[in-house]
Amino acid sequence: MDSHEATLQGTAPPPDLADLAAPMLRAYLAERDEPCPACRYNLRGLLSDHCPECNQALRLRVGLVEPRLGWFLAAVIGASAGLGLNLLLLIYFVIVTAMRRGGPPGYFLLHNLVGSIIHGACVFLLLRYGPRIRRAPLPSRVLLTAAMWGLCAVNIVLFSLFIR
Repeated sequence: MDSHEATLQGTAPPPDLADLAAPMLRAYLAERDEPCPACRYNLRGLLSDHCPECNQALRLRVGLVEPRLGWFLAAVIGASAGLGLNLLLLIYFVIVTAMRRGGPPGYFLLHNLVGSIIHGACVFLLLRYGPRIRRAPLPSRVLLTAAMWGLCAVNIVLFSLFIR
């Protein structure tokens, strides 16, 4: 039923949520010190639904008290562990090469460069898509975490095979 039909039947149309959002936002910020999510400007006493400092549109939202970070952080730590291992070994390669004028074999360098690139890309993508990952279903987050730690384990196994 549209608003014209509702008026003909004598009932008021339901209020549009967009019409309620701006007054609710202003009421919420009337007595609260809340920063703008974009520029951190204090929005206390806001008179519109845009930040007066950066002119970004604002909305009132419901958020989780505790965001789902556990599995996400475990995945980031797994990818970061592999990245850290490869970067430390690259630093070792540079030091040994500088001191002895010749360092470990070329596959040592190649393995750690490739590992750094792969793990670095994983860390970047995890951080870039973190909010989407945290909203994913639990089995997907567990699988992603297992994949990051599995990648780290494969990296260590391959390194230990090459080091012999």
